[in-house]
Amino acid sequence: RSVDAGIFSSLSEYDNYVNELKQTKAVLIAESGDYFDLFKASDAMITDSVSFLAEYQFTGKPLLLLMSGEQTYNDFGNAIVDILYKCPGDDYKAIEKFLNDIISSVDPMYINRKEFFDKNLNYLNECSDSSNKRIYNDILNTFSNNKIAQ
Repeated sequence: RSVDAGIFSSLSEYDNYVNELKQTKAVLIAESGDYFDLFKASDAMITDSVSFLAEYQFTGKPLLLLMSGEQTYNDFGNAIVDILYKCPGDDYKAIEKFLNDIISSVDPMYINRKEFFDKNLNYLNECSDSSNKRIYNDILNTFSNNKIAQ
């Protein structure tokens, strides 16, 4: 797709780019759907995509979302975005600050992310708001219009 979009002039140029990135110690590349090892090895994530915003919360590590002003989310997505570091994609000073904070182990949003995770994503959590109970309720509601007690 990047060749079709004109980012690279050929597949060979793209392959060379990827191979150069693979030689860089600070860069890991997922070329398949298995990204768990990348998440485990990472210190943080910087992205401009909605992909992985919830999944990355399982690492407990910080995520910087580069905002374009065009993103829209459902209520759950908005709740996740509220616990992330955010800045415009062209705010290089904010990106640099995020990177320096990661290097210095500064993470003031950690408590917010942990609380959100425990309430909304931690399937091992026995609280009534745990994700497994919500999924179970959604399935029951879909098929029977009944919900378990919350």
